[in-house]
Amino acid sequence: MSKAEKQSLRYSDYYWCMSLKDFTEWIEADDDQEPGTSYSDQR
Repeated sequence: MSKAEKQSLRYSDYYWCMSLKDFTEWIEADDDQEPGTSYSDQR
């Protein structure tokens, strides 16, 4: 998923699996990774 595609997503669709901070970091990252359950858990 490209950065442009990710920027059209809504946080309300992801709030159940990641924090707003993690969602924002995922949206801003310029990569093709799918979101994890929570980026906080992966660090």
